[in-house]
Amino acid sequence: MYVRYKFKEVTQTGVNLIQQKKIVRFIFNFLVRVKLWVAIFLLIIISSCNDSNFSVSNDIYDFREFTTVDSITLTNFVEYTPASFYFIDSVLIIFNIGLGDSFFYTYNFNSNSFSEGFLPKGRGPNESIGAWWAGIYKKQLWVFDLTMRKILIYDLKDIVSEEPKIPLEMISFTNQYYRMDFISDSIIWIVGDENTDTKISEVDLYSEEIIRELGVFPDIQNDIPLSAFKDAFTSYIYVRPPGDKAVLPYRYTDVIEIFDISNGDSKAIMGPYSFNPVFEVGRNPDHFYMSKTKESRKAFISGVVTEKYIYLLFSGHYRNEEYWNRGRYIFIYDWNGNPIRNLVLDRYINMFGITDNDSVLYSYDNKTGYIVKAYLFQ
Repeated sequence: MYVRYKFKEVTQTGVNLIQQKKIVRFIFNFLVRVKLWVAIFLLIIISSCNDSNFSVSNDIYDFREFTTVDSITLTNFVEYTPASFYFIDSVLIIFNIGLGDSFFYTYNFNSNSFSEGFLPKGRGPNESIGAWWAGIYKKQLWVFDLTMRKILIYDLKDIVSEEPKIPLEMISFTNQYYRMDFISDSIIWIVGDENTDTKISEVDLYSEEIIRELGVFPDIQNDIPLSAFKDAFTSYIYVRPPGDKAVLPYRYTDVIEIFDISNGDSKAIMGPYSFNPVFEVGRNPDHFYMSKTKESRKAFISGVVTEKYIYLLFSGHYRNEEYWNRGRYIFIYDWNGNPIRNLVLDRYINMFGITDNDSVLYSYDNKTGYIVKAYLFQ
């Protein structure tokens, strides 16, 4: 009995092993087929991305050159390291991400001196860890903290005074946003939301309710994941100071799109090189994204708007070139989308500011460590 029992056990075990091998072989063959189809699928996606047959709009005004090209020589102003500039009265507001204990400092043109700084770096209620984007709306400076998902709002009168700079208001967010700008006291326009197939989301500042969505991409393809497509067509957003128009300069195609805030209508302008995004589809554990290739080109890097003009720093360099994230050209458009001037700088920069009266350009020379400036429209 003992021997028979062992024989049956061994036999059953042998059967189980055979079944397990069949199951393993089936799973292996299935995975090979799946991987093959995934590879074919990705190859189709990559081919379609490199064809560059899609664009921002079906109705684009295409131009080939600026009628006016000016050479601009930048001169040293003061030694400092900024990330961006804002202007109010006789004060230069400097957004400083990297150095110092605060994110903002001011420079007084009358006294030729710097302030002690405001918006300390930290996790406190009036502090910030990831100050990422800022702007001026009416008489207030707003700062968006990407890490802590909050906006801090300052009164410009407090900033130019010698009094301590305490935020008037702090608004927390649930959602994550890429770029934004104010169109009213309680409404912001958002760009870069990978979960929508539109260009702009109009969002209530306090409830985060989406009021409306604007700007349809005409060429979203089913074989390209939406998040990768939106990544390839990311843009900045700048609202004209009167609050009637906004411009979206795209990062990987030399297109700007001007929106009428009241009715949502837009006008797209392409040029002078007329290139569309070129990319492959990359994937990480969370989502698909734009994977850049040696044929990918950078278009606009940063921008400034005034009531009269749109100023955009342009790169034009390919991914493997040295100045991919820098540029020597500042394209100027009016708010009807007409290309006005091309300013050719004497050095590469990655940020700049323009005074409200369109008279002086400020930038930063990372080689010398100086804030530099040049006079315009003389």
